[in-house]
Amino acid sequence: MIDQTIIDEIRERVDIVDVISNFISLKKAGSNYKAICPFHVEKTASFMVNSSKQIYHCFGCGVGGNVYNFLMKIEGISFIEAVKVLAEKAGISLPEISKKGLSEKGAIYEINEQAATFYHETLLSQIGGRALRYLKGRGLNDQTIERFRLGYAPPSWNSVKDMLLKKGYSIENILKAGLIVPKEKTNIQYYDRFRDRIIFPIFSPQGKVLGFGGRVLDDSLPKYINSPETPVYIKGQNLYGLNLTKVSMREKGYVLVVEGYLDVIICSQYGFEPVVAPLGTALTRDQVKLIKRYVDQVILIFDQDSAGVNATLRGFDLLLEQGIDIKVVTLPEKDPADFLIKHDGSSFRNLIQKAEDFLTFQLKFYISSFDITTTEGKVKVVKELLPIISKISSPIRQHDFIKKVAERIDVDERWIIRDVSKGRPVITSRHIIQKEKGGLKLERMLIKFILEDEEARDRFIHQIRKEEFEDRFCKHVISLIKDLVSKGEIINSAHIMDLLDEEDQRILSSLLIESYAIEDKFKLVKDLLNKIKIRDIDKKISYLQKEISKNKDVDPTLLREYEGLVREKTDLSL
Repeated sequence: MIDQTIIDEIRERVDIVDVISNFISLKKAGSNYKAICPFHVEKTASFMVNSSKQIYHCFGCGVGGNVYNFLMKIEGISFIEAVKVLAEKAGISLPEISKKGLSEKGAIYEINEQAATFYHETLLSQIGGRALRYLKGRGLNDQTIERFRLGYAPPSWNSVKDMLLKKGYSIENILKAGLIVPKEKTNIQYYDRFRDRIIFPIFSPQGKVLGFGGRVLDDSLPKYINSPETPVYIKGQNLYGLNLTKVSMREKGYVLVVEGYLDVIICSQYGFEPVVAPLGTALTRDQVKLIKRYVDQVILIFDQDSAGVNATLRGFDLLLEQGIDIKVVTLPEKDPADFLIKHDGSSFRNLIQKAEDFLTFQLKFYISSFDITTTEGKVKVVKELLPIISKISSPIRQHDFIKKVAERIDVDERWIIRDVSKGRPVITSRHIIQKEKGGLKLERMLIKFILEDEEARDRFIHQIRKEEFEDRFCKHVISLIKDLVSKGEIINSAHIMDLLDEEDQRILSSLLIESYAIEDKFKLVKDLLNKIKIRDIDKKISYLQKEISKNKDVDPTLLREYEGLVREKTDLSL
């Protein structure tokens, strides 16, 4: 949908180091930049970025690619979305994409944006007067309502549906966006999902509207309804408020995690940022990975009732798995929003400053839940804590916690260590990339230098035949290069990267990230090419030798072919 020349121009205008620096801290390391990989847990930096080649590669987990690929992976967006983000950064305007030309996801994003605007404008209109008074009564000011783009869905059965149909969107895509519900056995085929509710738009980290939460204005049930999962919205992969707070997360190195929409909104209004909420679920592995991209510390804030504690504890062992430091704040009030409105910011700040270590909090919680004066109670405490202990990434921290548990319930720590050892899952945190040898190494090194050096490519590309390669990856890349040459198009590693799948992007980035001081690149490329050709000739010679030895009356054609191959091999070997 976007011309390749525009894609190439955008990539040339932006610096991959500059883009990646917005997500992780890069340090100069020779001709590359180095960092801790944002895509897997590691202690030693193995993530490399090369500005001149416009690529990145992690030698720990094997991930790699160009600036588009990086943005797609770290932000969880499509290629077209990555192009739009980088085009804006580069100051390049993109052509309009018609509704008919939109992908399904693109259409749903547009539908959600139109709906969010409609709900917000309705809230600020005469129709939304009651809803606006409700929000003001909960302590929200005009700036906060505007910042979070809060809205109101009118009581009508078809207000959003009719609005979107008038704007040219199909009923199929409106249904896929989750904004309408099919009605059976009536004259009405579809009706609006959200009616007479406060609307909370849910955004992606880039600010795209993914879906909505809707709250009633009274005590009727259900209090909240939410968008169903759609092609653009999976609640376990997103965090409410992240779009507004991700910059603050990187700056401060921590994030407050609360339970609901209003908790996020009120905390933000009172100046307590960064703050996010897990969209009504226990934290998922995808949400934890999302948090890990930005911070290494999480402060959990929830009320003291046991149901709230149990709900909050579920999923937070995943934070330990990722090596994230966890603190806990328990509130005397129902939730952070109520506490801040009833008290003041300084009281809330004092509670945060006194936040308790998560492991200590869990130990206290389970000790209070069971009778540790009995053997049965002690067994239950250890049983509840075992999954958590086994996922503590630091051995020293794990040992210290086991010692603390043993002291508190008065048992020998060796018994706990034994139980942990039996139950500990084997976790592989690094992807081992086998070192290539022999012919495979030759082929991939040739690909590397053909891509990196334009003069070498122009000189030798017409001598290269993909049939002489054994490696699937190399055959594919050579085909792409030769096809681009025949069309007279731009050839560089970043362009080739766009045309590869994720696995091949990893292979190419691992080749290109390495730098070599080469005295004569032409000679090197020629030698590599000759060795590959000689290997191919040797296979043909071996085949002909077998065929010739089978027959007493040798076909002269076979002999001539055999002699020609021997001469060709001799010439290449000189």
